[in-house]
Amino acid sequence: MSFAETKRIFPVSGLVFLVALFIRLGFVFWINAHNPEFAWDGDAKDYQSYALHLLKEGRYQNDVGDQFFRMPGYPIFLYSIYKVSRVSQIAVQITQVVLGALACLLLFLIARKFAGEDWGFFCGLSLAILYDSIGPSAQILSEALAIPLLSLFWYLWFCWEQSVQVKSAVLALVCAVIAFVRPEFGLFAAVFCIGYPFPFFKNAGTRIKGWIWGAVFLAAFTPWIIRNFILFHRFIPDSGQGEAGIYMGLALPLENLGVIPKSKRAPASFGSLEREHFYGKEFLRLWRSTPIFEILKAYSVNVLSLFYPFLPAYDWSYVLFIPLWLWALFRIRRLPQLIPLWLIVFLYLAVHVISGGPVSRYRQVLSPMLMIAATMGARDLWTRFGKNFWRTFALWAGANLMLWIFASQARNIILSLASVLRLHT
Repeated sequence: MSFAETKRIFPVSGLVFLVALFIRLGFVFWINAHNPEFAWDGDAKDYQSYALHLLKEGRYQNDVGDQFFRMPGYPIFLYSIYKVSRVSQIAVQITQVVLGALACLLLFLIARKFAGEDWGFFCGLSLAILYDSIGPSAQILSEALAIPLLSLFWYLWFCWEQSVQVKSAVLALVCAVIAFVRPEFGLFAAVFCIGYPFPFFKNAGTRIKGWIWGAVFLAAFTPWIIRNFILFHRFIPDSGQGEAGIYMGLALPLENLGVIPKSKRAPASFGSLEREHFYGKEFLRLWRSTPIFEILKAYSVNVLSLFYPFLPAYDWSYVLFIPLWLWALFRIRRLPQLIPLWLIVFLYLAVHVISGGPVSRYRQVLSPMLMIAATMGARDLWTRFGKNFWRTFALWAGANLMLWIFASQARNIILSLASVLRLHT
């Protein structure tokens, strides 16, 4: 008997939540014991510095005095936890574990509405075991907050029944909160305000009122814009990462390819606006001095890095679901309700191909969208092929397990091929 036939909502949803919770808890305690520096990878210490200055001095700035390089969403999240826990790393991680488990529950509810409770279980469990959504729970990075917020956004989009006016306002507000955590979502808000729904969205389900969406989003960002204008006497709607990200998006892959000796860094003595101007100027200089073929190759490296399965260990869970969400994309005309989701996926990929450089971690934010799409793809394949789908999927899972066991040898082969092609990942 399928889950859909039992109609026992709480036991199934509770199981999804508990499985996700204990997987994340186990990972956090294991990684803290075996690799304590994992929590502080990448930009973590910079986020921490903003939160600590906010806690101790009431000023939003980092250790070098920058006041707008990062959006305040995640530092304020850290500040709120530190205010209660006296600057406890484990308190942040436990909070992120709970939010990550709630994201799995929300995906269960989304897929249940589309395809029934059994496929809801598949979707929630898929996110529960996906390393791209497990790893961020242990790190002091904005992905840990962005993933549950995006899950909430799509739950409201697909499942929340309200008038178009109320739904537009609430969705815009949630999108604004996400943009305070990940600034690229400000671009998505603008696209949805100006151009959604397009004519080919007619079967995509949810409708939004563009003017309500835009008004609420702008109202949510107004305090931040006013604050920046008071400090810098300029209209700054987001953060100072734009120019730096665009420069690094070209310079880092060119450095990896050996086209330039080393990417540049702004002097530590530079202020916020000076740093922004420095990276904007360096990007223009680099663009003009680099042959177009090398530029295209650099951006190709960024694309490949986003989908690279080694982090550095082989990520079997990510590869396991690739055929399913690719099939959902291929069958987009039969799955029109996913069109808004794919729009955000492709906009996000476009932003991070151009900005940021070859960083596989950027893929993690896509976790909720890819697992929703993977579930719909799996259901479509099951409808077409029946039990043969599960047999094939089991074989694919077994092949992934073998590749995981021999991951170091496989990675060396891939890196050797990349070296030959001068596409160092």
